[in-house]
Amino acid sequence: MPQIILRVTKGPDAGKVFTLEQTPIKIGRARKNDVYINDTAISGFHATIIFKDGCVFIQDHSKNGTYVNGKRIKESVLTEGDEILVGLSGFRFSLESKEETQLLEEATKVKECDETVRKEGFAQKRKAAKKKIRPIMIVVPLVIIVLGLVYLLSKPNKSPEGKQKQENRKQSDTIIKIPLVNIEQEWIRLDTGNILDKKIRGKLIYGKELYDRQEGQTVNLYNAIKNWKEALNSLEGEKKNILQRIINTSEKQLDDKYKDEYNNLYFSIKQKNYPEAAKVCVKIMQMIPDPNDPRYRKVKKIYESKGLGRYLSGK
Repeated sequence: MPQIILRVTKGPDAGKVFTLEQTPIKIGRARKNDVYINDTAISGFHATIIFKDGCVFIQDHSKNGTYVNGKRIKESVLTEGDEILVGLSGFRFSLESKEETQLLEEATKVKECDETVRKEGFAQKRKAAKKKIRPIMIVVPLVIIVLGLVYLLSKPNKSPEGKQKQENRKQSDTIIKIPLVNIEQEWIRLDTGNILDKKIRGKLIYGKELYDRQEGQTVNLYNAIKNWKEALNSLEGEKKNILQRIINTSEKQLDDKYKDEYNNLYFSIKQKNYPEAAKVCVKIMQMIPDPNDPRYRKVKKIYESKGLGRYLSGK
């Protein structure tokens, strides 16, 4: 059986790494567990990792729940890189076989041997290299000229439009790097009852109501994010940080929904099922109703260029 590696990515014991070879692996707050975490939000015996039928499974035994990639589970298969959340502590799951470790050690030894041989032959190669210096002195200036041209062609765009694109790219990268959270747990920590401004509190609560009513109303998630963003700058300190994490996670959920529907759109067009493609286009534009959003513009362009409107009107 391969080694199971659990890296603690968040929580009181962030930074710890558990390497285990035998299952079942018990996770919890009690010290007798194989993975002991000092987190008051975790049950004494919270979850178990087992190996069966050639796969690794995690089973939940707690009241507060166990989450895999943001979804609450009772039992779930674990794959490389999965994010596990128990209480306020997060883990990243990975597998490493003993054979891989041995191969890595052998490769390191071979590299050391090659380095020794290289040093012994360095003196002889140095003499041979001196004879090749003259051609190199001709080539080097040409290389410098080519690199200079490449630099000028790839120089960042200083126009306002170019700066805006770079800024949007930076903001996008920042969102991706922020870790995702459990919305329900973060909402409890936000504690809207302690927010004195009624208008801001109302926007937050209305956003949460929209978030909870996503089923059958795909635009609700977009509007929930919009309400939360309008309230964000009015908050301070930890409450602002909590709301920002909620917004980032919700935007990731919205983008995942968009990608799923866009894949449906792609395959519908590829199979020439244009009536279905038209329905998917409308669904995406309802899900993200902002005409300035790049995702909306991309789908609208497909909708218009393929003339999908006629399949909805029955023409």
